[in-house]
This record gives sequence, C-alpha cells and structure tokens, in this order.
Amino acid sequence: MRRWPQNLSVRRLIVIGALSVQDIEYLGSIDCEFELHLDSVAAENMYQLLERIGHCVKTLVIKDWCQFRIDNVYIPSDIILERVLAACPNLEQFEFNTSRSVVQDSRHDMPPSAFKNYRK
Repeated sequence: MRRWPQNLSVRRLIVIGALSVQDIEYLGSIDCEFELHLDSVAAENMYQLLERIGHCVKTLVIKDWCQFRIDNVYIPSDIILERVLAACPNLEQFEFNTSRSVVQDSRHDMPPSAFKNYRK
C-alpha cells in the first residue's frame, strides 16, 4: 500500500466523485489535521474514508456541486449525519450543502458532550 511521504503536510483535501478501495486506503494514511471537502461522494465511500481519517478532520464540507459533470458518475445516496459526525471527533467547522436526504440511525448515540464546540 502506498503511503504519504513523511514530510508531506495536507492542509485541504478535495475529493470529487467515486473513491475506490485503493483510494480510501491511500488517503487513510494521512496523519495531520486538515480541511476535507467531499463533493458528490457516495455516502458509503464517505463513511469508509471518515472512519480512517475523521480524527484528523477539522473542517468538513459535504456538497453536491459537481453532480452534473459528464465525466463524474454520481449516485445520490441518503446520508446518516450521526455516522459522519461520530467519525470526526475533532471537527470544528461543518458545512452541509446538498439536497440529499438525511436519515437517522439509532446505532449512533451522540449526546451533546460528544461535540467539542457544543453551545446551548
């Protein structure tokens, strides 16, 4: 498996479209805090990636702006927001700019204390 070079630092990562298993494994080797933009990424790919690198993500942007590009195969899928947030315990900023449906999953119990920046 390929790894990021030791001296490489990631500040912002933009992922557009589908991710292969190899892509997720390679990106999973990132080990520094960064900003992640997911554009037209299928929910299951999103979960797999965030389960590997979510602890490093400080800013997360989920959007569907590139869904109409001809070279981008896009299959809209419902998003389990609790699963996304549970994978990113150090998240400070979050933007959700998509028309996809958000569905609830009771397997992810997320009390307010789970959020670093929780305010009443």
